[in-house]
Amino acid sequence: MKKYSITAVIALLIGIVIFTGCQTSDKKIEEAKSEVTEANKDLKEVLKDSILEASEFAYEEDLKSFKAETEFIIKKNDNRIDELKARMKKAGKKVDAEYENRIDTLHMRNRELQRKINTYDKRKTNWATFKVEFNEDLSKLGKALKDFTMDNKK
Repeated sequence: MKKYSITAVIALLIGIVIFTGCQTSDKKIEEAKSEVTEANKDLKEVLKDSILEASEFAYEEDLKSFKAETEFIIKKNDNRIDELKARMKKAGKKVDAEYENRIDTLHMRNRELQRKINTYDKRKTNWATFKVEFNEDLSKLGKALKDFTMDNKK
């Protein structure tokens, strides 16, 4: 009888260990799954933040580069306008009011473009749209200056 009770106790202990061990593994698996899910959420958040930071950095660099390029062109336009004004004064004859008015209009358009690039606010306007529209305006002004000097060479 003693043999049976020892065997029964050992069997009972083994059963308890196995049952407890299985339950612990299941809990560990569930905890691991939960941790993986949390880690994935954290990773997605970090990636999202990284993408936003990279996007913001790229925007800032693009804006800086675009401003430098346009300021160079605007300065070049200013020089052309100054040349036109100097020619107007050298002419020695009374310059026609239309000629002077056209130069002033070109000067004002150039100043407006300078103001527009200096006060650009990304919250109000989409950057890509702004760049396209600004480049069109700058191109039109450049063409007007070129046409103006060509008209006066004839």
